[in-house]
Amino acid sequence: MSRRGATRIHPRETTLTLGGSREGVALRTFPSRLFATLTRPVMRFVLRACTAAITATLPLLLSAQPPAAARRVAFTTTEGTWVSLDLSPDTARVVMELLGDLYTVPLGGGNATRIRGGTAFESQPRFSPNGQSLVFTSDSSGSDNVWIARADGSAARQRTTVRRAAMQSPAWSADGAAVFVTVVEGSFQRAAEIWRMDVATGAFARVIANGNGPAEPLISSPAPGAYGAAPSPDGRMLYYTSVTPRKYGSRNGAASVIMRRDLVTGADERVLLEGENPMKPLLSRDGSLLLYASSLDGVTALRARDLRSGADRVVVSGLQRPQLEARADRDVLPNYALSGDGATLVLEQQGHIQRVSLRDGVARTVPF
Repeated sequence: MSRRGATRIHPRETTLTLGGSREGVALRTFPSRLFATLTRPVMRFVLRACTAAITATLPLLLSAQPPAAARRVAFTTTEGTWVSLDLSPDTARVVMELLGDLYTVPLGGGNATRIRGGTAFESQPRFSPNGQSLVFTSDSSGSDNVWIARADGSAARQRTTVRRAAMQSPAWSADGAAVFVTVVEGSFQRAAEIWRMDVATGAFARVIANGNGPAEPLISSPAPGAYGAAPSPDGRMLYYTSVTPRKYGSRNGAASVIMRRDLVTGADERVLLEGENPMKPLLSRDGSLLLYASSLDGVTALRARDLRSGADRVVVSGLQRPQLEARADRDVLPNYALSGDGATLVLEQQGHIQRVSLRDGVARTVPF
């Protein structure tokens, strides 16, 4: 058999190469079991067909160019789906994502002002503790990365340079010196980890690795591991959601628990909470209140736990379904916010931004 377009067969795999030399490019590795069931003429036909298809399409892919000019698309809406948001420290305005752009709207309601737009998909904005900056994720570089801009969306800078990874739910440390973010890497063997980025230097290091086993071979399955960091006000603790996907072929669903990592000792502790599958923790500014979501009888609710007394109550019931049975590519639930005095909760529910009083439970829509 000539070397050009040849196949090399060994017990584990078959590799198709082009170029007829050692420098030929390996295009795809196929299980040898598949080729064992084919006759040699059929195998040659399949390989030639693959080679012809790749040869024909590769120049088109390499020569693809972005659109020459942007196209303006105008729309009017008063609702949004899976809207992650945050509340400014002075409680004057809400920053939110909508269709891959970032907007601000007064807490009392009003017209939404776009502060970040363009071809990039930008999402999950969070105000810095002093209210002067925003952190968010953007794929402007070709892959998700952490970006920081001024509070009005200007002077945006890319702060991480990770390739071929998804990033979710960046969260500031209480002193504003660091950002914690969930990083999901891999295609089939995906894993979710929490990394820390130093704001001053850009140093990027893993803090919490996946401890929940390998990924499951299901398209509608979240990556196992750690999601949605929630730093404590004293900077010592990091709360997060630990997700274990449903096992392939099992009737038992995916599971989540809320964990607490001591950043000094490295010790992990499970936080015992109400309901099934607790997830998406958020701490009040004084560290006395823990907000989280959990399910009971198929209904997801947002709850508040007083960490001093242990009292626990439902704040908002009937949230949208979490992403435990999906890919969770934008976290298990959208980001929500709590005012600095711990009195006002802001979240998206049923397409609308809701402002909820934690004192009496009264909810008001924030129109935009």
